[in-house]
Amino acid sequence: MPPLWLVLAVWLISAWWARLYRPRTGSWGFNTIVQVIESMAIATASTVVLSFAVYGDRGGLSRAFVALLFACGVTSALLLRAGIWLGSRVGSVNGRPINVLVVGGGDDTHKILQHLLRAPERDLQVPGLLTAVNGLARPWPVPVLGTISDLRRAINQARADRVLVVDTEVPRGALVECIDVCAAMHIPLNCTGGGLTRFSTVVDLGGLAGLRLLEVRRREFERTQDIMKRAADVTVGAVALVTTLPVCMILAAAIKLESFGPVLYISNRVGRGGRHFRCLKFRSMVDQAEALHPASLGQATFDGHLFKAANDPRVTMVGRFMRRFSLDELPQCWNVLRGDMSLVGPRPLPASDLDPDGLSERFRMWSVERSSVRPGMTGHWQVRGRSRLPFEEMVRLDLIYIRTRSFLLDFQIALETVPAVLFRRGAM
Repeated sequence: MPPLWLVLAVWLISAWWARLYRPRTGSWGFNTIVQVIESMAIATASTVVLSFAVYGDRGGLSRAFVALLFACGVTSALLLRAGIWLGSRVGSVNGRPINVLVVGGGDDTHKILQHLLRAPERDLQVPGLLTAVNGLARPWPVPVLGTISDLRRAINQARADRVLVVDTEVPRGALVECIDVCAAMHIPLNCTGGGLTRFSTVVDLGGLAGLRLLEVRRREFERTQDIMKRAADVTVGAVALVTTLPVCMILAAAIKLESFGPVLYISNRVGRGGRHFRCLKFRSMVDQAEALHPASLGQATFDGHLFKAANDPRVTMVGRFMRRFSLDELPQCWNVLRGDMSLVGPRPLPASDLDPDGLSERFRMWSVERSSVRPGMTGHWQVRGRSRLPFEEMVRLDLIYIRTRSFLLDFQIALETVPAVLFRRGAM
């Protein structure tokens, strides 16, 4: 065995590198397991390398030691972290819930209250609301305890542990008053960030030339989850491409037998960063369908950036069958392997439906945020109704996915895709 100090030093540095010591909120889950495995893999490899570097041939390690170091390290770290998390959960259940006092008075406040009341955390409750002004005659889901001038009394009355201020609906002077009161009473105060959290950004406290400033930076997909997502894309995409090859050959033959034209339909779609890529699909319409005038499509509508046509006469019989079960999208597994697309993500829109830069002047924020991720073969939009949903709902679902995306969310969407496709929910 190498010296214990060497193993411990390498283990601590590896855990720090894998961000295991950063404070976290939320449940103990998949990301913790990935981080622990990553840190122990780095620690084990570093121990072997350093042992040879420091002790030369005398530092040779047996394969049994390397395997035991990795296995015992992962197991002990996971058990310890699971125990700490369970202990904190038991303590929060047996103790008094955290009381959050909300200060606001508009539509954003109402949405935040609804979100807090629907939150799964059982150790959180909202005892009341303080409004910016008197006389706001609208129904609130929690009791109104007064105005901002009553903040001290309300904190004592509700035994508040935290104050949440919706600063977009509170005057600047009132916000300063809330900060002073909470600081004097040693109560943490949270703000909504003046609208900064609407975007896919992280707001943190930073400094510049000795000044205390808010730092706004882009929210990045966590490194471990990004690696796992790409690995899953490549693995599942390759397996799907091989296993569905017989089905693809049958569909290709059926397309050729029914109508004249190529088997694959290749179109320019907008991908990550607004760049165009060639998206592959099985041809589900007659050849040269783009040349047909939209007036011949019957009930044709253009909703936002979505072109919809019920009972489109250009769709062939084989194409209608493929669309019902999303079989026409099987060739996109090749786009996933190339890195143009992901298994889960927003729907890839045709380049002709957007501006030349791959964005949308009408829906700028939505198009900028969706260009930050790879488009997917499936996503929130596909499992919630597909073509039956209006464009505004697709925008909302896209933004929800981009701002809350995680490997677990991708896995959940992938599971929900199976019944959505089998039962043909929302297919046109």
